[in-house]
Amino acid sequence: TNNLLGVVLITPDGEEVRELAGDVQQMEHMIQEYLDFVRGADREEASRVSVWAMLGAIVSDYHRLNADVTLTSGGDVTTGLRPSGFRRMMHNIIDNALRYGKHCDIALRIAANYCEIVIDDDCPGIPAEMREEVFKPFARLEASRNVKTGGVGLGLSIARDIALAHGGGISLESSPKQGLRVIIRLPL
Repeated sequence: TNNLLGVVLITPDGEEVRELAGDVQQMEHMIQEYLDFVRGADREEASRVSVWAMLGAIVSDYHRLNADVTLTSGGDVTTGLRPSGFRRMMHNIIDNALRYGKHCDIALRIAANYCEIVIDDDCPGIPAEMREEVFKPFARLEASRNVKTGGVGLGLSIARDIALAHGGGISLESSPKQGLRVIIRLPL
């Protein structure tokens, strides 16, 4: 309620307290997610694994949830990966695709000294001028403060950090499916 001086008085059971408590809870969740990533980022050892097999296992995770995720291959390659980090990177990207769209296609492409994992979705996409912005920690395009609908803004930031930790990179483009295309490039 307002008093004559224009000062808002906050009551313990008021809407303002509930909103503040929600904001604090969301901030704690964001910080914890980032700390979990940082703590685990350097612990896992890289091992030579089949990229195709890793992608197949990840897609199987989504099939068990009845998610519409497909995988196509231009071959297979073995490279040094930190399996848990790689899975987390892929899950972050696929989860985003399925949060905002209905379908996600993953393709593996092999070149002379690198491989590319191309993820296409049918979501609304990200405007070209915002594509670099979404890699910043806690950046979110969705205006909602609701973490159930908009996430905490760490998925793509963590995905890029993981790609870089593998000696690779990640970029965003427009998808031929009218959504977003995420390209992960990893050295062989």
